[in-house]
Amino acid sequence: MSRPAPRRDAAWRSRLALVLAVVIVVLAGVTLVLNTGSGLPIGRIAGGLITSVLLAGFGGLLANRRPRNPAGWLLLAAGGGQVLSAVLAAYGVYGVHTHPGALPFALAVWTVGGAGWWTLMFFSVPLLLMVFPNGRLPSRRWRPVAIGLLFAAAVSVVGQAFGPDTIGGDLDSPPNPLAHLLPGAGPIAAAAFIWLLAATVAAIVSLVRRLRRATGVERAQYQWFTYGTGTFAVVLAAAFIPGASEHIVLLGLVAFLASLSVAMLRYRLYEIGRVVSRTISYAVLTALLAACYVALVTLITAVLPSTGSLAVAVATLAAAAAFNPLRRRVQVVVDRRFNRQRYDAARTAERFAQHLRSEVDLDALVAELRAVVQQTLEPADVRIWVREGT
Repeated sequence: MSRPAPRRDAAWRSRLALVLAVVIVVLAGVTLVLNTGSGLPIGRIAGGLITSVLLAGFGGLLANRRPRNPAGWLLLAAGGGQVLSAVLAAYGVYGVHTHPGALPFALAVWTVGGAGWWTLMFFSVPLLLMVFPNGRLPSRRWRPVAIGLLFAAAVSVVGQAFGPDTIGGDLDSPPNPLAHLLPGAGPIAAAAFIWLLAATVAAIVSLVRRLRRATGVERAQYQWFTYGTGTFAVVLAAAFIPGASEHIVLLGLVAFLASLSVAMLRYRLYEIGRVVSRTISYAVLTALLAACYVALVTLITAVLPSTGSLAVAVATLAAAAAFNPLRRRVQVVVDRRFNRQRYDAARTAERFAQHLRSEVDLDALVAELRAVVQQTLEPADVRIWVREGT
């Protein structure tokens, strides 16, 4: 008779997660509307809002499916904190700069909006590392660290509200009415960030240790998480290349969030080794084809300067012709290093196919087929039925 209560509690949390995600999306739209005509760079604002909506969307998905796991709620807090800060700041900008006096308490709302709610995203990261993947801290010794991070997040928000002389932003900011009302607010906020850095390093070390000890299901989850984190790190590094778009970071964020969702929800349906090998092989293939294309265009243009369009056409056809042969060769090399199980299975199947052409003994063929299936697929039991000819 006492079991339905946890189920009702889980259902209530699942619905709340979806409601919060929808509210965050709506507030992001309101932020764009309020910033129209403000003179602020809408593209940069939209990029930040897309990041927030992605965090909140994936967080809402995880919290809806795993309401007792805090990982989804942490992502919701990260995205919601950014959107809350943005919409409050947009309200203040609209009421102070765009249409002065059009909105009540605009300056006060702007002050609250600039109070650093966006920092919740940074404080969510170490907490997410601590509770991944089962939603529990590694041990009881980590409880003070987690509580300290929650306290440091609140201190950071308050410290940034009372610390700076101006509210901040790309526009000429008005004086902060809360400045210096709380002595030592700036150093307190700085101490909170020092605690954040220390806790993040400790959480990363703990994650690596758990990954090395994990087996079975948890190891597969850690592998997905590592794959998403590595992809995001590569894309983030690529964003600093001169000429690269800053919005490329969104692609890395999508890869990270998608990998996190797969790790927690659908990891059994996908082989991480196959996904990693495909990602690396297509990245290498793209780089090789691009290099061949550029080299051919440069070479033909240097030899025949007046045939620019011809050089482009020839290089395009050459790249298209080389795609499949190059893809197969690159895939074999990558599988040999990153997906060894599939590579060994493919080699075993090839050897069996070659031996099949010359084998005439049925009993020997059945025994070899059984061995090949056992080696490549690793089933619990192998049975072969042979229908006799009539």
